[in-house]
This record gives sequence, structure tokens and C-alpha cells, in this order.
Amino acid sequence: MKKLLFIFFAAVLLLSACKKDEEKTGTIVGTLQFESGEVIPFTLVLLKSDNITIQQAFTDDKGYFSFTDIPFGDYELLSNHDEYKTSKPVAISITDENALLFDFIFTPIVSLQGKVLIGNYPYPANKIELFDNHKVDIKGETYLDLESSFEFYDLEPGVYYLKLTVTQDHIYEVYGYLWNGSTWVWGPFDIESFSFQDVYYPIEIEQDLTREVVLNITWSGSGFVVNE
Repeated sequence: MKKLLFIFFAAVLLLSACKKDEEKTGTIVGTLQFESGEVIPFTLVLLKSDNITIQQAFTDDKGYFSFTDIPFGDYELLSNHDEYKTSKPVAISITDENALLFDFIFTPIVSLQGKVLIGNYPYPANKIELFDNHKVDIKGETYLDLESSFEFYDLEPGVYYLKLTVTQDHIYEVYGYLWNGSTWVWGPFDIESFSFQDVYYPIEIEQDLTREVVLNITWSGSGFVVNE
């Protein structure tokens, strides 16, 4: 009997110790600021785990924010700014019960948004690609939506090239004989053909900006011309 009681109490103590370890929490105290060191007041900061918001807080007039009672683990900090929208996530780990002092540097997610028109008309369902400034490495690809719009997110500042394959419809007038199934008929006849041209357009994206463009592609007689 005593042996059974000993085993029972040992199990209870072990479970209590495990539970105590599981309930360990920490605290984050930090400031939200730009790379220049300028603090960002009255701005939302999110603490996320597996893309789920665990806690949220607004910075005060000096850019300070805090999160308390955070279970030990790995998290991400993000911020939503009225002008610069969403920041890039910053990884952070809680492994100590002492307060973690953290300077959260706001790095905006730079994006490119736009619309492509062919002769002032939408050009939906066509693929558009984004290349580096050497036209070698592809950075993203998508299809124009029904309004002929596109979006590329999480870009680094720099020069890129947009690539769109445009179809040109040609009508040729041809003279000669054409068999219509029962007899030969003398022309002229209109013959339709198509040509495809890859159109590249340079785009410069600056730091902390969401670049918006409207590209109108027209046929000049010898090739396509892109106007922004």
C-alpha cells in the first residue's frame, strides 16, 4: 500500500512539474522605429504564431509597446502603418521569464501594383512576369485579372523589368486562286495571321514605397510601344 501511495505522489509531483514548465511565460518590452532611429508612435504591433495573432498593442507617444504572459516559444512581430502599410515580419523567441527588451525596426513590404492596357483596352488573363534588372532571374509571375490588374509583393528596392507577351493580329490581302470545295475562285482574299512579341518595361522601385503603374501598350507599325 505504501509503495502504491509513493508511486501516486511521485506521479502527481512529476505532472505538477511538467505543468509548471508548460506555463512558463515571458514579456516583450520594445520600441517601434524606422531604420533611421525615428520612433513610430500610435501604431499597431502584432504578435503572431503560425500566422495567428496572439496579442496586439498600440505604441505610445514615444513608440513603446509591450506584450505580457507570452508562453515560451517562437513568434513573429509585425506592424501595420497608415502610410507604409504592413512591415516585414521579424522573428523573436521567448525563452526566459525576464522581460525581453527589443527594438522592432519597421521595414515595409515593398510592392508593385498596376494595370496593363492594349490600345487603352484591358488585356485580361494574360501572364505577366517580373525579372531582375538583367532580365535573367524571374522574381515573380501572375496573370492579369478581369480588370487587367496585377500585383507583386515583398520586393527589394531596385530596378526590375516587367515582361508581357503581346499578340498582334495581321490582315493580309492576297490575290490568286482558292479552292472553295467545288471550284476554283479568283481572289483577292484576306488572310489573317498572328505574331507574338515579348515586351519588356523597366520599373524602378524605391525604398518604403508601393509603386503603382498603368501601362498602355500600342502598336507603332514596327513594334509595340509602352507608355506609362
